[in-house]
Amino acid sequence: MKLLKNKWISYNHRAINYNATYTPNPDLPTPTFDEVKSFQINNSFWNIGLLDHPNEPWAIDVETQKGITAYLTMTNCDDELRRISREARQALNWAVNMAAKVENILEALLMDVQETDVLTETQQNLQDICTAENLPKSVMESVISNTAKKFCRLWITWNSSCNKVLLWSQRWIDEPAEDIELREKWDNVMVKNRTLWEKLRGEAVILENENEEEEEDQEQEQSIFWLEIDDYLDL
Repeated sequence: MKLLKNKWISYNHRAINYNATYTPNPDLPTPTFDEVKSFQINNSFWNIGLLDHPNEPWAIDVETQKGITAYLTMTNCDDELRRISREARQALNWAVNMAAKVENILEALLMDVQETDVLTETQQNLQDICTAENLPKSVMESVISNTAKKFCRLWITWNSSCNKVLLWSQRWIDEPAEDIELREKWDNVMVKNRTLWEKLRGEAVILENENEEEEEDQEQEQSIFWLEIDDYLDL
């Protein structure tokens, strides 16, 4: 039923536009979705012969048909460019939000906490994960550092092209002025990202001086902890 509704929405939109633009006689039918659902298989609405009317240019004139095809191609391309433009901005907003989460976790992890201190929500979450999985702090630091480095690499890769993509795609979005704020947020992410990358690159994120059995145990612990952190980052 969902597929039928999507097809009806697409057809109805194009049929209304066609009727308004070309005023055919008769108009292409534009039944409601409820009406379409009630149509029997022999209803004339399903008859493709309706689209082969011999008196309409689009049915018999080759050049008109080519023009319609070209128009549909142009419309589809424009829709795709709008989708790409929208998804590019969604990706950058995701990166900005994820950077804030990673920063929050790192700050909570590195903060010197006394026994009498009241833990923040993030600190409490991290402590609960380690307690539940019986993980030492060293494993937590290793996994979080590797997670942060993963995002650092990703954002460094994006940075070389993201501003170009924003500028290139402004013509296909409804509110280009919003890009100013997004670029400011992204620039702020990159300033912090460079500092974080330089810091993490000099840290040993893999524990050393362990025998083979201990290394296997740690890999298993890191896998468990990674799933916990990944769930937390997705909140």
